[in-house]
Amino acid sequence: MNRPETRPDAFAHRALIEVWSLKVSCAARRYRDASEQYRRMLEELQHLPEAEAAYAVTRARRLKAFLLDDYLRKLRAFTELQQSGEIPTQEDAEDPSY
Repeated sequence: MNRPETRPDAFAHRALIEVWSLKVSCAARRYRDASEQYRRMLEELQHLPEAEAAYAVTRARRLKAFLLDDYLRKLRAFTELQQSGEIPTQEDAEDPSY
C-alpha cells in the first residue's frame, strides 16, 4: 500500500508517466546500441591479437550487462508508477555513469 505522500495527483501522475516513458526509451536505446556494438565487435575480433580481443569482449560484455540492468530497473520503476502510482526513487531515476 502506498503512503499518501508517495502518490502523485492526476496531473503529476501523467507528467511522471511521460518522463518515465522517456527514461525507459532512452535506457532501452542505450542497451540496444551497446548490444549492436558488441555484435559488431565480435565480427571484427579476428583482426585483434588474442589478449586485446579478450579485453575488448570483457569490457563490451560488462557494459552491455550494466545497461541491461539499468533498463530493467527503469522499466520496473515505470511499471510500478503506472500500476500503483508509486513514485520511483532517486536511485531509479539516475542515469548510469560508465
